[in-house]
Amino acid sequence: MTTEEKWSSIKKKVYRYDAPWETFGLAWTRSQNVNHYFRLAVGSFIQKYENKVHVIQLDEEADELVHKATISHAYPVTHLQWAPANAVRKEGKDVVATVGDYLRLWSVAADPGSDDAVERISRPDHLYDSNKTKNSCTPLTNMDWCTAATNIIGCCSIDPVCCIWDLEKAKISAKILAHPSASIYDLKFRPNGAHVFATCGSDGSLRLFDLRNLQTSAIVYEEPQEKKDNGLLRIGWRHMSPTMIAVLGAEGTKVDIIDIRKPMKPVQSLKRHRFPVNALAWAPHSDVHIATAGEDMNTFIWNLEGERFKKSGDPLLEYCAKGCINNMVWSELQPSWLSIAYDRRVELLLV
Repeated sequence: MTTEEKWSSIKKKVYRYDAPWETFGLAWTRSQNVNHYFRLAVGSFIQKYENKVHVIQLDEEADELVHKATISHAYPVTHLQWAPANAVRKEGKDVVATVGDYLRLWSVAADPGSDDAVERISRPDHLYDSNKTKNSCTPLTNMDWCTAATNIIGCCSIDPVCCIWDLEKAKISAKILAHPSASIYDLKFRPNGAHVFATCGSDGSLRLFDLRNLQTSAIVYEEPQEKKDNGLLRIGWRHMSPTMIAVLGAEGTKVDIIDIRKPMKPVQSLKRHRFPVNALAWAPHSDVHIATAGEDMNTFIWNLEGERFKKSGDPLLEYCAKGCINNMVWSELQPSWLSIAYDRRVELLLV
């Protein structure tokens, strides 16, 4: 059965899932199992030592998102990702990685929560601790699972150091002082590349690193001096032709597009948000489409080559949620769908 045949019965343009807590962490599965294309992981934001991750999935018969599994997670998940599509999956299980205090890997059954029972997952398969010589852990701010070398995950934290984990050897293969005297807020590997990654942080800089030569790095963008106090919060590589990186500043209302071949000056800026932008995502199937979402409750989809954007700087499409949007992810397997998280709700939007 093809993907088109499998999901041809979908009629809704918006699917909703209401969680029992404030939502933040969000990720679509990347498993090639056609039954999992509408599976997501959703992390809670509870300011106590009792957070959760819900695995939710589209129930075809009920035509709604249902809760399939619960992962117990002490601190709030700052970021989570499912294993890349080409990663090895044992016994048909999918794997999701989370960061907060540590990097953890969790296995989720091929069909969790059968017969209306919710699978409870209390112990990770693996816990990766980069603070073994300390009595406390350094909070991790973000992570990225390399798609070209699926044994590699990069993590960043509130200290100036990035750790590159070799999952097969269960050890750190590289530790990089990436942003001296600054917290690092995001780390992303170049799509389809195993060596190059970008970071951004509280010093307001966007930097490129190459694992083959860690003696040097390149600063490809720095925020203007008057905005440097806030720093850069999120970055996103363009998927199909990864020469562009989108960046958004902490508390910033615009997203800048940086051409790494012509560094330091944005080639385009997206400026229609009225309040801070919290998330950005390039379309997985297009070089010219990018989505942004934020505290003005709006999700915008931009066509960077469209007449509308060229003439007025306006987005191509917009959707207004009922709350400030904390996170947004575009599905790699179903590029017609993206998801947003706000308040206690997750919404899947047909775009």
